[in-house]
Amino acid sequence: MGEVLSGEGLRTLIVQGVIKSNIEDVMYQEFWKPCMVSVQKWAKINGWDYKFFDSARSNELDLGELEGIKYINNRQAVTQIQFFKFQWMDGWTDYDRVYWIDADCYIYGHPLLFAHGTREDTGKLNFCEQDIILGRYDRPNMGVWGGGTKLVQQAIDWVKYQFEHPDDQDELLTVLRRLNRDHNDNLSDEQRVEFTEEIMLSAYTNNPQYSPHVELWSRNTRYFVTGRENGLWRHNQLIHFGGPEKYHQLNKFRAWKAYMAYISSPKAKADKDLEVY
Repeated sequence: MGEVLSGEGLRTLIVQGVIKSNIEDVMYQEFWKPCMVSVQKWAKINGWDYKFFDSARSNELDLGELEGIKYINNRQAVTQIQFFKFQWMDGWTDYDRVYWIDADCYIYGHPLLFAHGTREDTGKLNFCEQDIILGRYDRPNMGVWGGGTKLVQQAIDWVKYQFEHPDDQDELLTVLRRLNRDHNDNLSDEQRVEFTEEIMLSAYTNNPQYSPHVELWSRNTRYFVTGRENGLWRHNQLIHFGGPEKYHQLNKFRAWKAYMAYISSPKAKADKDLEVY
């Protein structure tokens, strides 16, 4: 196990995973691998352990067990992979905190996410804020999520229970499943319920029994931005590249980073001194 943090010495684990067989090799080498390497290096700098998975750990959480799920735009394989997050985050009881970071996130510099190192951190389950579903419920963004290991495990155990006991499922989860199964064909894109891991966990994070421990981070802040928000890129940030243009976003970021390094270099200053007006 890695070194512990300063302060109260919290043992922290960073988890990532991707199904490599579903990715073209050139994309893996040029996009996914550089992103994951940046996260791995950042974890090492902080003295945190890092684990990577490229396949399912078990047969648990098979979406085929949830009767009647409809997949929008033939996303069954992608949606199943999203549920592997729960497997990969499961069972790390030797740690005080465990966090998931999507494989398409890039660490630029040394952002202070997760770096508090106080016992207060173990009493929170963190997600990035996302949008509202059914005009009422916060949907957690699970691109970056985690917190105190006991709370993470509690959420994962809840998910397992929903799979294993379909006749005793959470009431909100039952509503979301029915909307997905029965009504998607008649709904607008904004109203559709695509049954992802985020939709499922919405039933957990909006449950009054668990919600007091849930904390939603704001996106596009000092430490966390998306790849689309290039006007907000700064040093010491986690940048989450998303959507079909994520490879283009990373290349744009690389060009921006190279330019920022140039304009702060002695050569740039010398070149500016030679300018003729």
